[in-house]
Amino acid sequence: MTPNFGKNILITGSSRGIGFGMVEYLAKHSNAQYIFATCRNLETAKALKELSKLYLSIKIVQLDIEDDNSIEKARNEIQAILEDQPLNMLVNNAGLDLTGGTILGEKPNRTNLNRQFDINTTSTIIVTDAFLPLLLKAAKNGEKAMIVNMSSALGSITNAWRAPENDTGRFWYAYNMSKAALNMYTRVLNRYHENKGLIVVSIHPGRVKTDMGGPIADITTEESVQAMIDSLSKLATKDSGRCIDRFGKDIPF
Repeated sequence: MTPNFGKNILITGSSRGIGFGMVEYLAKHSNAQYIFATCRNLETAKALKELSKLYLSIKIVQLDIEDDNSIEKARNEIQAILEDQPLNMLVNNAGLDLTGGTILGEKPNRTNLNRQFDINTTSTIIVTDAFLPLLLKAAKNGEKAMIVNMSSALGSITNAWRAPENDTGRFWYAYNMSKAALNMYTRVLNRYHENKGLIVVSIHPGRVKTDMGGPIADITTEESVQAMIDSLSKLATKDSGRCIDRFGKDIPF
């Protein structure tokens, strides 16, 4: 089945890992007119540049989600390309698992703790707010309008005590807390825009073999992306506010 998320899609953190995988999959299989693929450093995004040569739908945009000026510049650039068109899908994929005073057993590092939240939670909120008018425009037109927050099962407070002994992730309190906060943002954003046709969800991609995935990662980027796209394709407005895994099953949070 061809995934249909509307004509215009924006994916942050697209130079590698899951973000790159989503851009590649949607460029190959969707009917998107534009796939805006953002990255912090254009010079190092070599694979993304090569991919954009193969698929004209891919538009690479510089975006540092920690920099408000960069966010505003990216929004203006994308809005200029879209002209009067709306944005149909925003995937907040850019994230960080920061080490050094962020794990139980270590002396807490205030700078690293704050940056963990700034990237995984605060910056997602600010990026979403910048592009929200374009998404609500799509919803008002009766088009697909979806916000996808890349979360983690480690952000589940309900399941925190159930983590297996070999899962060192249960001690990554800073990362886990930042994702728990992100899940709350998903829920309250959905509630605030209820009945407007906007779909807002958090999704857990699984333990993926990327730079962030860690030693116990057990699935490839391709496997994760394909499963997520399939699940996201099936969502309707009644599903807004959910936190799901890559197969579309609810994660208690």
